Order: sequence, then structure tokens, then C-alpha cells
Amino acid sequence: MSTKGNFMAFLGGATVGAVVAILFAPDKGEVTRQKIGKAVAEGKDKVNDLYTTGKKRAKEAYEQGRDKVSESYRKGRERLADAISAGREMADEELDAVREVLAKDKKNAEKPTDKK
Repeated sequence: MSTKGNFMAFLGGATVGAVVAILFAPDKGEVTRQKIGKAVAEGKDKVNDLYTTGKKRAKEAYEQGRDKVSESYRKGRERLADAISAGREMADEELDAVREVLAKDKKNAEKPTDKK
């Protein structure tokens, strides 16, 4: 069982125990009702605090996750742009080399041959 599950079980058990203890205490009905009301109010406050804290943590986790995804996306786009640029440079270099070879071949083909 997770820590959260253990805590919720503990909180539930403590609440039930407190209510049972109040019900079996030798007090007048009005005093018992006041104690139950107070216990319920305290339990409600604890639940509200847990909800608020959980909501805040969830929001923080969401924002951190969103920021990490955005950063990863940005870095990925930069790397892709760099790779495309490097690929273009390599293609241009190869194209220049091919043009050089073709130019040499054309020059050699235009030379008169000395056949006698």
C-alpha cells in the first residue's frame, strides 16, 4: 500500500475512533453533539488542507512537466535545424566536387588529340 493510502487509512481510523470515543463518553447529549460537531469541523478542515496541498502539488508537478516538455521540444527543434544545416552543407560540398569533376572531364574532352 502506498504512503498516501496508509495516511488516508490512518486518518479514517483516527476519525472513526474519535467519533466512537465521543459517543461512548459519559457526557450529556448536548456536550456529545458539540464534541461531534467539533470533530467533524476539524476533520473537514484537515480534508480541505489535504485537498489544497494536493491541488498545489499537482499544479506544480504539471508546470514542471510542461516546462520540461517545452525545453525538450525546443532542444529537439534546434538539433533538427543543426542537422538539416549540416546536411545541406555536406550536400553543397559534394555537389561542388561533382561539378569540378565534370568540368575537368569537359575540359579533357575538348582538348584535341594528337593522333597521327
